[in-house]
Amino acid sequence: MYPAAGTKALLQTATQLSKGEKDVSLATQPFQHTQPERVIEPSLSKELQEPVLNAVVALTVETALAGHGALIFCSSRHGCEADARIISRALPDTNEVAPEIAAARLDLVGDLRSLPTEIDPVLEQTIPFGVAFHHAGLTTEERDLIANAYDHGIIKVIVATCSLAAGINLPARRVILHNARMGRDLVGPSMLRQMRGRAGRKGKDEVGEAYLCCRKNDLQDVVGLMDAELPKVSSGLVTDKQRIQRALLEIICIRLANSKDAIFEYLASTLLNISGSCPDLEEYVGTSLSSLVKMGFITIVDDEIYNPTQLGSAIVTSALDPEDGAFVYREIQRALKAFVLDGELHVLYTFTPVHDFSISINWQIFRREMESLDDSELRVMTLLGLKPSIVNRM
Repeated sequence: MYPAAGTKALLQTATQLSKGEKDVSLATQPFQHTQPERVIEPSLSKELQEPVLNAVVALTVETALAGHGALIFCSSRHGCEADARIISRALPDTNEVAPEIAAARLDLVGDLRSLPTEIDPVLEQTIPFGVAFHHAGLTTEERDLIANAYDHGIIKVIVATCSLAAGINLPARRVILHNARMGRDLVGPSMLRQMRGRAGRKGKDEVGEAYLCCRKNDLQDVVGLMDAELPKVSSGLVTDKQRIQRALLEIICIRLANSKDAIFEYLASTLLNISGSCPDLEEYVGTSLSSLVKMGFITIVDDEIYNPTQLGSAIVTSALDPEDGAFVYREIQRALKAFVLDGELHVLYTFTPVHDFSISINWQIFRREMESLDDSELRVMTLLGLKPSIVNRM
């Protein structure tokens, strides 16, 4: 472990480590700061051979055993659940926990079981050890129960996705980032501050520590991240055409505004208007309203009054962007006309999330999989608009 207080010192440390000079003895070492403040020893456990995972588990267990709260950030839901499982196995057995804490954890399991969604099997396994995960795959009720248990010291460790960093009000003695990358991208300066800002809260903890556990080849990037300036604050409504469409559809559907005057009164209070980042605001709003009418989400009466359609209200309730919602609606209409039931491919397609996760497709593998499809599955693939000739061309 190396301190990150001074960027210059950290840069020299990173440079030396990347050159493989970390084994030089202290007596011959020209830069004193390159000596680590602490070393986490390798684990004998097979599942902890990977150094970053070993560091995350060691730091977390140490915090929990000292009676403090730890918050770990992972890049994916799967990563959250995997970390929660491994950490729970490294903590003391349930019979070594204080009886009142053990009883409270069993009560939490019971409360989660009583919900309509029932309890997640991983949570059922980890909660008795004081470990839980917290991501968008859980319902609001599940997240609230887990957050409340953590607040009361019943849960000691929460593993969360980085996307929830801004929405979690869970102070921790120790915040740990499992990797410098969330997905394929390096953690941004804003997200890093959001995550490490959870370490130590007034009235909760006197001390707060933040650890970033990264791979050796990310060291140089991490040094740049430590010193990076925060990006300027700007309105989210101007970054994407769908954002303002979504905002307009929401205010019309909840009857906050249903005339042009009321819509512009609403927009006058937004950062978009106050920052002056959209000089053609009137034209921008007019185009967005026309698009919402064209997609069938709102109707207009006497060129003045806007009313939501049933479809528009459904889009708002679904939390989908207008264009994504229109796409899903069209696909459901197509499925009603021609739903193939002699294989599971069409069902799988219909229930696949519409959001683009920016996954790069290996077309060689895709083509190999396509060649193993039977006639029924090929018909479904063609029906959904993907022809074998397109795959071959890709």
